[in-house]
Amino acid sequence: MLVTPWTRFAGDGLHGRYPVVTEVLVDLGTLFSWPPNTPRRVAASGLSMSGVVRGQLHGRLQDVDGRWYGVCDFDLPYADGRRATIRCIDQVVPFRALSVPAERVQRGT
Repeated sequence: MLVTPWTRFAGDGLHGRYPVVTEVLVDLGTLFSWPPNTPRRVAASGLSMSGVVRGQLHGRLQDVDGRWYGVCDFDLPYADGRRATIRCIDQVVPFRALSVPAERVQRGT
């Protein structure tokens, strides 16, 4: 787990501190966008790099221009529907590609 200056921690000095992990949705279409009119070649057994997947946000970073990024873990699915996924760990993801799941918004957490 990548600990950043903006990583939030819970716990205390007596029982130990641990990083707070927040459930997020990662928009793969925003994260891995293609320029318009880019030629493509379909690979049916390749990774599905569009859609939205669940992830875990455990760090935050800010760049020199003030933009925010999340440090996330998430799984990339295959396009052919197989159960196996590729686990991406400690990925730096722009905040524009992250959102809070609707069930967390409804619960107010």
